[in-house]
Amino acid sequence: MFSPTTLALPDQALLMVIRPPPHDLSSLHRLDAAGWAALAARATSANLAPLLFYTLRHEGVLDLAPAEVRQRLSEEYYASVRRQLLFSTELEPVLATLRSHGVVPLLLKGVVLAETTYPDVGLRPMADIDILVHAADLPRVRQALQPLGYYTTATGAETNDEFFNGELSFAKGTHTETLALEFHQNLVHHWNFTAPLKIDSDALWQRAQPLTLAGQPVVQLAAEDMLLHLCLHRAMHHGFTGLPGYVDIAWMTATQRTRINWERLTARARTYQAEAIVFLALQLAHDLLGAAVPENTLRALAPAPWRQRLLLRLVDLELILTVDVAPAQEDAGRVLNVAVIDTLPGVIAWLWQRLFPGVRWQKTNYALDSTIHAYAYALLLHPLRIVGGFAARAARVALRSKAFSQYRS
Repeated sequence: MFSPTTLALPDQALLMVIRPPPHDLSSLHRLDAAGWAALAARATSANLAPLLFYTLRHEGVLDLAPAEVRQRLSEEYYASVRRQLLFSTELEPVLATLRSHGVVPLLLKGVVLAETTYPDVGLRPMADIDILVHAADLPRVRQALQPLGYYTTATGAETNDEFFNGELSFAKGTHTETLALEFHQNLVHHWNFTAPLKIDSDALWQRAQPLTLAGQPVVQLAAEDMLLHLCLHRAMHHGFTGLPGYVDIAWMTATQRTRINWERLTARARTYQAEAIVFLALQLAHDLLGAAVPENTLRALAPAPWRQRLLLRLVDLELILTVDVAPAQEDAGRVLNVAVIDTLPGVIAWLWQRLFPGVRWQKTNYALDSTIHAYAYALLLHPLRIVGGFAARAARVALRSKAFSQYRS
């Protein structure tokens, strides 16, 4: 469906090198010094320099790069390895202490992928560790982590408040080598998406699989649930932008294909009312990075043709290749939040949740002390702000000249 062959040569080369093997490295031989610099810059900004370095070295083509590029990529790779080893050292007592307090941690995303999917732990950099726990465990999480020096900004009363069921962050400080912990009660926590998606959290726990991480017994999502989570995360938090998430999908489908039951994945996506989300994420990973997704799975998940055309119009390849997205560039992703909702009741629920998220939300997000002011925001000012902002975004998307559709084959 998509063909990025009209991209600049350094970007074409990047997509070919960071995908799972086998690799087509012919584009590397056509890069000049400026092209190599552009390739390294793009990989570094996307946090993919360690993977680029590893593949170039593993394939025996590292000497094609200029010396300064080799040095830069080497530094990024070894810094990532060092950071991951430090994380592993810090994670061991965390996991042990949680289990001693009766908390069973279900590890999510990067920390699991680094261990189970990539050939080297340094190839999957991460800024924090995502952990799924039961809501009733949150007070014990706080009790377990405080003696280790971890703190959260949430008060004790707020820890188990439904409002904080998105994520509860613990950290020792602001140093870049400090391990940050993000505790979640469910996979879907972004307030934009809690209404339209229907995910059975209890079933996720029932299907969880054992895993040993940092020398400690933990659990991980079943393969199908992990892949669905990667797709949902691309939509919920990134508006389908950012390349690393698609790299995760591509590598997981390549290295764990024997563990993935595609019929079960399709059925769960349908149950979650997330077929369009999963289709678009898998299609992009397939076309850009060669993700090993069966064609019949894509056909089973695909929305109606008119809706596919709409999704193609909204996705912007430049925003996939760019991680640090400026606010004005988020328009396509925000409109996609609506376009990928599978049902009309889901769209209505999403709109209602966006327009009227509640007085508690108003007080927290607008830093309001007065409940009267919060009600004013909740009933009038916030809805007007959302409607006006969404209309402006839709207009900019309709008028923008650079859409992903120009890269279609």
